[in-house]
Amino acid sequence: MAYTRHIVNPETPQSEKAKEVQVKNYAGGYIFQISDWDKLDRFLILGNEGGTYYATEKKLTVKNFNTIMKLLSDSGEKVVDRIVEISQQGRAPKNAPAVFALAVASVYGNREVRTYANKNMPKVCRYSTDLFSWVNSVKELKNGKMSKGLQRAIGRWYNEHDASFVAYQVCKYPGRKVDGQRWTHRDLLRIARPGPDRKTNSGMTDKALSFASPDHRNLFKYIVKGQEGFQHPDFVKIFGEQEDLKYVYGHELAKKATKSSEIVKLISKYNLTRESIPNTLYNANVWKALLPHMPIRALIRNLGQMTSAEVFKDLSDETSSVVDKITKEEILKKARIHPMNILLALKIYQSGGGIRSSWNPVDQISEALEDAFYASFNYVEPTGKKIMVAIDVSPSMTYDTCAGSEHIDPVTAAGVMAMTIARTEKNHYLTAFCGHLVNLKITAKSSLDETIRVLNNRDDWARTDCAQPMLEAISKKMDVDAFIILTDNETWSGGVHPFEALKNYRKKFNSNAKLIVAAFTATGFSIADPEDAGMLDVVGLDSSTPQLISDFIAGRI
Repeated sequence: MAYTRHIVNPETPQSEKAKEVQVKNYAGGYIFQISDWDKLDRFLILGNEGGTYYATEKKLTVKNFNTIMKLLSDSGEKVVDRIVEISQQGRAPKNAPAVFALAVASVYGNREVRTYANKNMPKVCRYSTDLFSWVNSVKELKNGKMSKGLQRAIGRWYNEHDASFVAYQVCKYPGRKVDGQRWTHRDLLRIARPGPDRKTNSGMTDKALSFASPDHRNLFKYIVKGQEGFQHPDFVKIFGEQEDLKYVYGHELAKKATKSSEIVKLISKYNLTRESIPNTLYNANVWKALLPHMPIRALIRNLGQMTSAEVFKDLSDETSSVVDKITKEEILKKARIHPMNILLALKIYQSGGGIRSSWNPVDQISEALEDAFYASFNYVEPTGKKIMVAIDVSPSMTYDTCAGSEHIDPVTAAGVMAMTIARTEKNHYLTAFCGHLVNLKITAKSSLDETIRVLNNRDDWARTDCAQPMLEAISKKMDVDAFIILTDNETWSGGVHPFEALKNYRKKFNSNAKLIVAAFTATGFSIADPEDAGMLDVVGLDSSTPQLISDFIAGRI
């Protein structure tokens, strides 16, 4: 009789519950609800910009907001610490989710949590663009109301930074439009109203709202009144001779320049960056003057424009210099360059065209960006285990954007993650699936461009069944130590749940086989059973993800 197999080897259609704790996902299949802390991590790392194939951005935002609110009521300071940790480690391609989550903590936490969130704000809002976004979020969440906490947080951001840093930020990012609202440094200082020896209610000097130094006082006056707020001789003496404020002086001189040759001299003398250069004065010589001290993030973003201006040519000194800089791992790590940001830069550069200009890509630079992509991952120690890597190539993987990038979809992110693992692990098997297994004609030696092209040029996509890799291993009697599924998690088709398929595989072939599910969208679901110690759920193309997966497979965690 075959009755017992339904108990010993359960096979429940994914459109039905296999466990009471399962919930229906946005696609209509039943999977596991991840913990609120995992939901927070997913939101902080991936955000939910653009929504997913099955859920809108608004719907996901509301759900993530409710999750943050729930965690704040139980462990408010722990929530703030987690926001700070993920933001400072550079684990997310964009800092916007962390800025929003911190604003929620600053508004809806209890008194102690609000104070704690405000004190930690400069750690998350490291640049003035994030500061503008945080202030805007706080104001909207408070329905336009201001508070002492908001005043002190803004004042603390300006006073806790060196005057030289603030001077640079004021010139580099004088203002920003956030959700239709224009914010400037002048606006923020008018909220904070820093002054000489501002007092608290207890009579103590309020360090957040007092002038941190004479340089800060002069800088604040410049922010509010501009150069016109000073007599010309005073402005020259204060800003032209003070080391911490000289960037402002060079910035003002650049505004009045009429020739590119003047700009080149000012860049050399005041180390001006591209934001201080009038758009009409850019040429190859200006770009070459900027190049030696250009931050790596700015360099990667402007490769196309510099190529268009003929700064980079085959075998030129400038090309050799930029290739060397792009491929230095210590520079990438220090700047918190996320792999997805490098991949995005590579795709844009190879396209040969942007909003403002077009160019013929230089092969050396394209190759350097591809090398930098792999270098941007932390070093991964091979496990020596037998690993099946399965890429979800169902339609939903191409609809959504991955990690808040409008240029990269989950199937592309999954492809590059698969290649990273394949190049690390010798004993690997690469495959793909939708409602059935798909033969991939790629190997560990395939280029990044070739891998992405193969994954995106498919005509056999179908519904999603994340149990397919385990079913394939059972059918072919494969010896697998770990299954790695790269997906958007919206599985709903098939006659057996993925976690059941793994358990059936364990009974027949390898009792210690593990399952790792790497998701590339910020839904609140997982196909991994959270009660099973041999299943791991990770999220996003995070620089630490390959090492985490390696450690889990090898039993180091």
